[in-house]
Amino acid sequence: MAYPDLLAEGLEPHKVKEMWFWGTDDPNFRSDVTATLETKFAALVCHKSQFNVGPEMRERLTGFAKMNASGEKFALAEAFHRVEMRR
Repeated sequence: MAYPDLLAEGLEPHKVKEMWFWGTDDPNFRSDVTATLETKFAALVCHKSQFNVGPEMRERLTGFAKMNASGEKFALAEAFHRVEMRR
């Protein structure tokens, strides 16, 4: 119902297969970020008005990533609650 002009242009609605919710109390999916945590830190540094990514913040975020990976075969993880959509 939204944006009927896009339908007129031949653009069909996008339907997601799954959604990942961050900051959940009930994570059921963990993504290995071992190889990309430094990239995350570099990206956060770009948001100077949002974060001060000093040693304390790096240590805190690394601690969360280690905790999220507990019991997994990788060292660092981001945790999500993943919901698969019905078709």
